This record gives sequence, C-alpha cells and structure tokens, in this order.
Amino acid sequence: MSAHHLRKQASAPSVEAGFVAISAGTDGFPRVTDENGDSRSLRPSEVTTIASNADLPTAVAGVISLSGNYEIVDEIDIGSDMIELSDGSIVGFGMGSALMSTHATAVVKLADEDCLLRSVRIEAKTAGAYSVLCDGADGATLEDLYCLDTDGEAIAGKGVHVLGNDCTVFGRGMYVSGAAGVDVAGDECTVDVVGGSIIGGVSVDGPASDTVMRLAGMLVDTLDVADPASFGNGSLDVVGCRFIGAVTGVDWTAAYAHFGGNEGLPDSRVFAEMTSEGESTATTSGGMGMWTLGVLGLAAQGSTGCVTTAVNRVTLDAAVKGSHRVSWRGHARVTGPASAECAIGIGFGGSDPANGRFSKFKLDAAGEGFVAFSASEIMAAQTAAVSEYGEVFVRNDADGTDLTVTDVHLVVEGE
Repeated sequence: MSAHHLRKQASAPSVEAGFVAISAGTDGFPRVTDENGDSRSLRPSEVTTIASNADLPTAVAGVISLSGNYEIVDEIDIGSDMIELSDGSIVGFGMGSALMSTHATAVVKLADEDCLLRSVRIEAKTAGAYSVLCDGADGATLEDLYCLDTDGEAIAGKGVHVLGNDCTVFGRGMYVSGAAGVDVAGDECTVDVVGGSIIGGVSVDGPASDTVMRLAGMLVDTLDVADPASFGNGSLDVVGCRFIGAVTGVDWTAAYAHFGGNEGLPDSRVFAEMTSEGESTATTSGGMGMWTLGVLGLAAQGSTGCVTTAVNRVTLDAAVKGSHRVSWRGHARVTGPASAECAIGIGFGGSDPANGRFSKFKLDAAGEGFVAFSASEIMAAQTAAVSEYGEVFVRNDADGTDLTVTDVHLVVEGE
C-alpha cells in the first residue's frame, strides 16, 4: 500500500505500516501521524497570529490589506476599517475569534481567488454593510461562520454576500442573523450548510447559474429564488429545515429541486391520495371485456404541488420539469354479477390499462370482490411521448354487466 494513502480518523492512534492517520488538531488545523507515532500539524508554515489591532497592518483609505495566512485568537474591533484579503486564509476558533467594524461596505472582503475564511465571528455594525463580501474572489471558501454580535444576537448589518464565481459556503453549524443572511449571486457556487440558523434569509439572485445548494436541519426565516435559472444544471436540496418566514420564487416541482420533511415548505415529491367510500351508483359498462373509464366518486384526499387532481384522475402539474417514475397502488371493493371475472387497473394518457398495469379478480357467489392493483409509469408534464396523467378503469370479462366500485383507496407516489 502506498505511503501516501490517507486514512481519516478522529484521533491519532497507532498506525499500520504504510499508512498515515489524520486527526483534528488543537490549533484549528489537521494533524498527521505516521507509522512511527511522529505527529505534526498541517498548519501552514507561515501563519500570523492576530490577537489585537496592533497585529494588523495600518489601514489605507479605510482598508486593511492582508495577503497570507492569519489566525484570529481574540475579539478584535477594527473601528471603521475593512479587511481585504487578496490571498491566503483567515482562520479562527469559533465565537471567541471575532472581527467587527462600522465600515459602510463590509467587515471582511475576499478580493481574489482561492481565499479561505473559517470559523470566525464577524459583526457588521452598520446597517447595509455586509459581514463578509466575496467580490471577485472566484473559488473562495467560507466555512462555519458566525455573523452575530458578542451576545450571539442579531447584528445591525448583513451576513454573507457572494458575488464571486465557483465559491463555496460550507458549514456544520453556521449561524447568521442580520438584515440579510446568505445571498448568492455568483455562478457555479456551492452552499452546503447542515445545522445552525440563518436569520435574514437565504437568497439566490442575479445572473447566478448552476448553483448547488443544500440546507439541512436548520432554522431559516426566508428562502428566495429570484430566478429559477440560477440553478441551471445545479440543484436545490432542502431537508429537515424549519421556515418561519416567507418562501418566494421557489418552484418545488422543478427537476433541480428536492424538498422533504421541512416545516413551512411543501415536499417536492409527487404524491396524491384518492379515495371513494360507499359509492352506490354503478359504472356503466362498455360491454363484455371492454375497459370502462371512471370509478365514480373517486376524489383526492391530499396531494402535493407536483400534481393536480380531478375525479378519477391524477395529472403531473404543468410546472413539473423532467420525467418521473411514479407508482400507483390501490385496493378496491367491487360488486356485480355473482362469480363474474373482472379486472381493474390504471390507464395512462387516455389509453386503456396495458399489461402489467391491471389486476384480474373474480366476484364471489354474493357478487362481491376485493382486489389490490398497482402500476408503475414514467410520467412527464406536457410531453406527448410520455404520459402526463393516469386514470382508473374497470372491466367485466363475464357478460358486460355494469360493475359498482363501492370503495377505493389509491396512492400515487414518486419513486
């Protein structure tokens, strides 16, 4: 096995020959332990520690220019100045590592490629100013940020504004609370935040395209997508979040979108439940062995925004993008002639049920039968070559006498 093979572990235990182990370090950087037990930090060789204003360069026209690798080890108020990082990294150790300013534009501006800002609390004290402005910094990475005041409360200014392309906003516990939360306007950016809260909203606007965004297990007050084209070939994945404010511009039927288990936001999955109970009117037969459309009384009990429902019909909403494999599962009670052989099934796009999409059954001596039926179909909205709606059909193979479908329970669900 190559000596360059890496094995990630939570600590630095004994290491097999030919391996190295990576563990968390107390200095905020990973540590590497080799097979001989020798350990070293992956901290860059040249890191400047910032413990007070005296450790920072003198501001020029209100801008403190930084280039290189820096660690913030205390709360530092830089007055009315702004830090502009043109190369390298600024790394902190959580809420106690803080930068705050009354600058009118931002507290920290990332102004060049491949900058890193990690685990720092940043407080914009001026309304309208950003805590972090990522402008022209293509490929920049922002990790585990805190845009809060000293007491963990909302700041006067805004949170994070990303204008650079191919940037990453990453968090495993990210807390932002201000007049604006996280705003992404650059192309091909990634937002991946699990845990924490963003108060001030999450927005995707401007000419952004191919954005990839995942929010999970968070408290979010608002979500706004100014233009669905922002996602292009990207994705929007929101799971297990609580929304306490307005959700605007979000098309949860779009192919790029996946929403599930959120409070205040519908699920994106295709789903409808249809029932009919105690129907006494017979469905008129088209003749022996002929499929008959329309199980009388079958109506929706619940559905998502991905579908529209009518009596005996479920249709993919016109806004749904792409194709979806959809399963139809139901069971029914049918009455008619004693011992009659019958069938029930799902037809798509106005066609009779095809093989594999219906169930045959036989009524008992009292003219009653119970049957389960199912079908699976690739469906797409407004696509002539692919089914966009499905309906329930019945058939009497014995003598063409009318059948009465007294009770039906049907679930339509995306696979």
